[in-house]
Amino acid sequence: MLLFDFNHELAELNRTWRSYLHLLTSSPEFYACSLHGDKGCGKTNLIKTYLQKNPNAYYVSFSRGNKAVALENFRTACFPNAGSAQDWDDAFSKVATTFKGKPVMIFLDDFADLGSDAELLNAFQKFSLSQRNILLVTVGSHIKTERTKEVSISPRSLADFCKVLPGYSKQDIARLYAVTGGVLPVMKELDEDISFEENLRRLLQHDSSFSQFVPALLRETFRTPASYYPILYSISQGKHRLSEIAADIGFPNNKCGKYLEALIDAGFVVAERSPMGKHSTYYLKNSYLSFWFNYLYRNHSLLVSDTERLLEIVFKDLDERIVLPAVHESCIRYMRRGQKGDNYRLFAQFDRAKNKPVSFRFRDGFRGQFDCVLSNDKDTLLCVFPKDLDARFTKNDLEHYLKAANHHGTAGNTQLMIFSLHRFSDWCVHTASNVPLLFEITTERLRY
Repeated sequence: MLLFDFNHELAELNRTWRSYLHLLTSSPEFYACSLHGDKGCGKTNLIKTYLQKNPNAYYVSFSRGNKAVALENFRTACFPNAGSAQDWDDAFSKVATTFKGKPVMIFLDDFADLGSDAELLNAFQKFSLSQRNILLVTVGSHIKTERTKEVSISPRSLADFCKVLPGYSKQDIARLYAVTGGVLPVMKELDEDISFEENLRRLLQHDSSFSQFVPALLRETFRTPASYYPILYSISQGKHRLSEIAADIGFPNNKCGKYLEALIDAGFVVAERSPMGKHSTYYLKNSYLSFWFNYLYRNHSLLVSDTERLLEIVFKDLDERIVLPAVHESCIRYMRRGQKGDNYRLFAQFDRAKNKPVSFRFRDGFRGQFDCVLSNDKDTLLCVFPKDLDARFTKNDLEHYLKAANHHGTAGNTQLMIFSLHRFSDWCVHTASNVPLLFEITTERLRY
């Protein structure tokens, strides 16, 4: 299995803990912490690593939603010598007594499994507001108390894959990232010492974690998982509006809308609302889901009977159907989350459903395309995404794109941002250092 680190998340937890300790003698900015992320993103692995490095951190599992078991787990982890707790108020009281005056952090894993327990929520709220030396961290839950600090865990990014696969080509790194979506539980069979094709063959076994994760997650999340497959498949085939999805699967709009809300809450689907409109468009949460529904859902019998035939089907259009869209999504994510200032404000206008690339052609025959064009009365932002997995930016390419950007720009500043899977030539790097509004972004920078 590929060994990804959680250095960014560990650093964020350490910053949160140091901030909390600093605030013990002043007015607190937060009273509790929420550690959350999609199922399978590595929350428990992160906590395990954190516990090994921090002796003042404790872990309690609330899994399965059984109050009696959760109370006993709480006692075992935090107050083993104080006797059994009668209820949640009693449990938190014993915790306060056990750690009186000692700064500690307590992770409450699967807190949402007991999230409907009003007694627990009230006790949690009172304890968080009264015990300044103890920081409670709910895991896997968006339940908030007053002044909650949020720490999120994202799937592994393209940049993460570059770090753990130094011997892979950038093309195969992009492919492995797109196929798995950076979702840790589906990567158990991966081996950095074998080729991408051999790794894919391992993944495409009927009993692999990769193949079984979606069905298992749907069964765990929904009482009638069969009702959700058609919706997810419809989205994977390019139906992104509620009316399109409902018509495709034969559901009334209101019924389809309720199922979509459930899928959004469960982390399978994301809804994007147009900045200029009131209607949302719906997309699968990551490229792993897109791959699963495009190839495994459609060819389930081949998964069992003929893996080699399934591989042929996958390789026929994998790059075009799954990999390039996943790379472009990484570029968009970088723009949305990684940039600040004017670029960030401009990109707030981005509407994936209405985005129209702008093509251009020079007299010498050179053709190019701006994949995203955003502007206001002050600035223009032009983005260029990789056209294919082998595309490399040369001196000739950059000269033409700079000319096209100058022609396209309106009043004010015109910013050109170019993304590439491969390193830029020395001439391109030198040019970017001398052109303030030119930005060159390589794969290693495409983090969440």
